[in-house]
Amino acid sequence: MQRTGIQSLALLALGLLASAGSAQVATDELPSIEFKTSRAYIYQTGDDGLQPFIVTIANPTEENLRNVSFSIFMPAGLVLGSVDQECDEVVTGSDKTLTCTIQQVDANKVHITDFFVDGPLSTAPNGSITMELTIDDIRIVEQTEFDASLADGNREIKGSILNIELIRDIRYDGNANTIPDIDEQLLQPGPTEAFEDILARDAVLDVLFLVSTTARDYLTGQLDQRIAQLVTGTSEVFRENGIPIKVRNIGVQDVDYSEEDELSETLTEMQEANSAAFEDLPQSVVDTGADLVVLLHAIEPAVDDFCGVSSSVALGRQGDFQADYHRGRLLTVLDVGPSCLGIDDLATSFSLNMGVVSTREVEPDGGTFSFSSGYGIRDTFRTIATRVGAIDLGTAADVNRFSNPENLCIGLPCGVDSDDIAMGADAVQSLTLTRHVVSAINDPVVPVGSIPTRLTPTFSNAIDVLVEHQSIEEGALTQAFAEYQVSVTNTFNEPLYDLAVSALHLDNGFLDLTEQNYRYHPEQCAVSGAALDTADSIVGDMLEKSGRLVCYIDAIAPDETVEFSYFIQIDETPPELDEEENYYHEIIAVNSVLQMESADCIAVYTDLLDASIGSNVCTLVDELLLSTDVGTGFIDLEGLPTITGNLLTVPFIRLNDSTLVSAQFQVVNFDIGEPELVLLSYREINPNLIPVLQSSYNEATERLSIFGLELEEAVYDVFANLVVGSDPVTFEDVVLLEVMDTGDEC
Repeated sequence: MQRTGIQSLALLALGLLASAGSAQVATDELPSIEFKTSRAYIYQTGDDGLQPFIVTIANPTEENLRNVSFSIFMPAGLVLGSVDQECDEVVTGSDKTLTCTIQQVDANKVHITDFFVDGPLSTAPNGSITMELTIDDIRIVEQTEFDASLADGNREIKGSILNIELIRDIRYDGNANTIPDIDEQLLQPGPTEAFEDILARDAVLDVLFLVSTTARDYLTGQLDQRIAQLVTGTSEVFRENGIPIKVRNIGVQDVDYSEEDELSETLTEMQEANSAAFEDLPQSVVDTGADLVVLLHAIEPAVDDFCGVSSSVALGRQGDFQADYHRGRLLTVLDVGPSCLGIDDLATSFSLNMGVVSTREVEPDGGTFSFSSGYGIRDTFRTIATRVGAIDLGTAADVNRFSNPENLCIGLPCGVDSDDIAMGADAVQSLTLTRHVVSAINDPVVPVGSIPTRLTPTFSNAIDVLVEHQSIEEGALTQAFAEYQVSVTNTFNEPLYDLAVSALHLDNGFLDLTEQNYRYHPEQCAVSGAALDTADSIVGDMLEKSGRLVCYIDAIAPDETVEFSYFIQIDETPPELDEEENYYHEIIAVNSVLQMESADCIAVYTDLLDASIGSNVCTLVDELLLSTDVGTGFIDLEGLPTITGNLLTVPFIRLNDSTLVSAQFQVVNFDIGEPELVLLSYREINPNLIPVLQSSYNEATERLSIFGLELEEAVYDVFANLVVGSDPVTFEDVVLLEVMDTGDEC
């Protein structure tokens, strides 16, 4: 086949710096052969469908090589072009062999054989191609670990075996109307529909929920609400990030599965359908029209360190989720057991399904696109997909944002430009590009129609509710049940949906997630036990159970108030202050976001005599600094440093050994212009907390850094140095740096 001018230019662009038999080579090596191409995928569509391949034989010796023969094995569906005359193609069944014989490779020279694969004319089973080169007596150049990735910005692959994807170019815009051709084919827009409206169209992802035996038993009375909360929360996270994706529940099916395996093992069983519980899964996917599948499973806390695992099956495919190869393969296993009660959405899981990896440090080649990656900065922040990565980002705070270089996270870009092949991280662009292709993995069984937006509070949006929470009595006896009333008012200007209202227990201002014993009305609330087999007992018209109380609100209109009540049993050893006075301190969280105004204290007495004397303990409790840790999940940790008079309170200081403390300082010597900070008190906090903004102290440099202190309507970062040997601990050389307010939120 005659090579065209365009094809020759494509080969030159690949790096053909030597013509056959003309280039000089080193003389201190043995002969070698190199098989390479410019990237690990071939386009079936668009203008870039001809992919060059090059075989270079190098002879660095002083003797000519004669009758050098090599073969390349590949699927028969590949169509080759511009094959050199020294090569022959032979097709046998489903295989093709390209055999080339070079009569002579001169001493100290190289010989180049090249051809291209015609992507638009080619086919491959499962969209995947393996090309294998074999040769006798000559070393094949293999790709080293260093140059096998995009770490240097090079997409080239080489070696004896090349694994290549045959894909559609989902970004190709043949008519230059800003809408990719594949999206136009899928969406079938009307002739008068504006381009910007087409680009902004929501993709609807249909999700099939499977429920294991243990999950259904554990979520008795709250399964439907739990699923609704996950669906609404996921859509809300996509909306907050400007990604036009909505999630729809298209079916809930029970599966007879109760294994106590790690989640990754359960995912493998789903993928391989080697368990009777999942043998009907492929047919269920077709019957329901599911694009993604989520198994809700419940395991005991000691079984796994993670709350969910998800399949990533389209890495390197440039966003081409072809239905034939990906239907039924976008899977997630989510633990809904005692360790994972605070998981409010599936955004992380679905982003992994859609080809986003945790970080480029962990996955140098990226995800489905090279830039399909989460992003994080050590000890500063990490974006949504990075939460599941193996990389250690120290004390980095979780932000409820997908990587996106156009947004700010804690004052810094949330990602890296997608044009940066080696380090690009833009999950927002990746998810936006692939959304319609993923939505088209399966034909919907239920017509999509118009899917309404269902808003719900998260720790990062501006949606808020007002929670009033009050005990009926001002005190209680140990082992008695204290009654609380809760009212939730929607102060937002639109309806809110699928709220999970949790009652949580405080001890000296910090959350105590040990189980509490509750009585509650089952038509409003449920209790998730600290173990899978924790059982309810019936008390009159109420249920009694130990664990964590959650009450669901399906919908609440603007200015509407929803009320409920519950009883909590006072421990034999309730919290106490230094004055040895006991109390119970309860607070409400909505979708894992603590409602600070809802904290309510009652005095606790051991007997009637103590009760008759009374107690002022709650006056002191109400002044406690409250931590915002709600245990697990993605939570609101928004506490910032504050100053009242000459008392400086810093809610979160991370020490360089990863310890997290809350501290209070007294500001002294401010009247002579040389202020110092004297440490009054501190308390260690759960080190697994990840505040939105945390201060730090480095023991090696003896430097205290306090971030986000508001003074006279401006925000400052404060830096000070330890006075060595000071008692009480004192910091001097205090410097205040005003932080520029960009007006952007991460």
